[in-house]
Amino acid sequence: VYEATDTLLGRRVALKVAHPEAVVSPGLRRRFLVEQVLSGLSGVTRARVEVEGTPSQLVATLWLSAGAALKQSEVLAHCRGQLAEYKIPRRFVLETVTAADLPDKHSVVMERPTDVS
Repeated sequence: VYEATDTLLGRRVALKVAHPEAVVSPGLRRRFLVEQVLSGLSGVTRARVEVEGTPSQLVATLWLSAGAALKQSEVLAHCRGQLAEYKIPRRFVLETVTAADLPDKHSVVMERPTDVS
């Protein structure tokens, strides 16, 4: 992982470089794509997507900058505008951290309704 500047977003970003053999995995490519889309949300400083459960489902953790606030409807609308329905994470965890990155943090978990179309 490298630190870089996204000239389109005008901010510092984490640049992930995968081993070539890892990129052939469709699941890994899907996770990278979803992380890229989620990182484009205003106020998101970092996004991580993981697979959990049986059947496997995507879970996204989003780290928000100080003072940023997101609603589930905003996250879902952003995802729907750029991702196929099966690529949208089933659950979102929002982490807001103090500027000093102290243990004093607040988490909000948002579950995507199963009947969302």
